[in-house]
Amino acid sequence: MAKAFPKTLYVKVEDGGTGPDYFGTYSAAIEAAELGEKIKVGLYTLTETIEVKGVAVTNTVKKHKRS
Repeated sequence: MAKAFPKTLYVKVEDGGTGPDYFGTYSAAIEAAELGEKIKVGLYTLTETIEVKGVAVTNTVKKHKRS
């Protein structure tokens, strides 16, 4: 896993085949290129990083006594 976030990312829409399409991310625009095709690539710049914390919640199921 990378220790630091990249300052710039290049993003293109990838074909998901039989599943949904998704965003592919690249560290250089040339990595997103497709041979012989002209495609649109989004340029994203890191503006800040924040910390988030997730909490798992579980529910217990009560067992009923059978009479």
